[in-house]
Amino acid sequence: MENKELFELTNPQKSIWYTEQFYEGTTVNNICVSGTLYGNINEDLLKQAINNVIEQNDSFRIHIVLKDNIAKQYISDYTNFNIDVEYINDESEIKQIESEEAKYKFDVIDSDLFRFKIAMSKNNFASIILTVNHLIADSWSLGLVIQEIIKNYNSIKNNEEFTPDTFSYVDYVNSENEYRNSPKFENDKTYWNQIFNTIPEQATIPCLISGAKNVSYNAKRLGFEIDKDILYKINNFCRENHISTFNFFMAIFSIYIGRVSNIDDFVIGTPILNRSNFKEKHTTGMFVNTVPVRFDNINDGTFKKLTNTVATKMLGILRHQKYSYNSILEVGKENIINLARKYKNAEEEIKKLNNMHFSVQKEIEKLNEEKQLREKNISKFKAILETEEL
Repeated sequence: MENKELFELTNPQKSIWYTEQFYEGTTVNNICVSGTLYGNINEDLLKQAINNVIEQNDSFRIHIVLKDNIAKQYISDYTNFNIDVEYINDESEIKQIESEEAKYKFDVIDSDLFRFKIAMSKNNFASIILTVNHLIADSWSLGLVIQEIIKNYNSIKNNEEFTPDTFSYVDYVNSENEYRNSPKFENDKTYWNQIFNTIPEQATIPCLISGAKNVSYNAKRLGFEIDKDILYKINNFCRENHISTFNFFMAIFSIYIGRVSNIDDFVIGTPILNRSNFKEKHTTGMFVNTVPVRFDNINDGTFKKLTNTVATKMLGILRHQKYSYNSILEVGKENIINLARKYKNAEEEIKKLNNMHFSVQKEIEKLNEEKQLREKNISKFKAILETEEL
């Protein structure tokens, strides 16, 4: 790293860094994604395409170092990355490979924070499996990466020139520094200080703490599908009342937490994209910001009124989303998020990935890019409600 320029971590990165220190030695910050290509895939060309993406996106080459015990980052020089290949017979083997890759423990100090693996099959398909530490990428970034790998592969295979729509994460670092010294920052600061001029009691689920003697970060995921008839009614309610399904389930979760905790003033955290323009939406790196949504007097009125209140709260939060959660805590407040709510619209995710209409070669029957976070048996929250709209 000699003669390399050091940059501050961005606020989204700082949030991950603090988590990394608190859950040291775990894989809590790992994200794993896979993309499966169908057809007669050339292994060497696919490796070249992956390396092109590593070179084109400087966020992959971020290294974290400690200077005066403070985390800084620099962009390492590109070198050809060795990509492991595992040969398989059936697609069912991919999930096992993903599971193992997601458990990889990165050395976060001055090391690569990503891993690629290719699962090749003689049955005309290959899967790209990418694991990253959250310090250098969010899930949106991984969708961009899978797209870019396929674009690169396609151009190499067909001997075509390809210019990617990629931008430097350093530009986002610099824009955040400008934001910190802007009137917008002060306006956002005022907004959040008014929201948290008093600190509510931390919400939790009583059964998670009752009789607990030892603190554990182990977690399990329970999943279930909502009956189609019920989902139809939910969607109709949302359309008739001009609210999103996100706001509907956030209202449901708030009612549940309020009742089981027996409190009427609490906070639920929710992650937001935090990408406000074209450039940011086409830059790989860590952007996501977790925002605290404060609920008070949730029993004061009808459910319809509550959903409208949630919608209004979220609009205000989105206007001030750039102000980080860490900045909220800097004014002497203790951690106020104990529970989280996540939402993913799978249909929109698939559209985002498939909108480019890639064709790796003529005989390919289909291209399926399934973007999914691998289940991890570790959680930094007491409980998370995660809903996925299919």
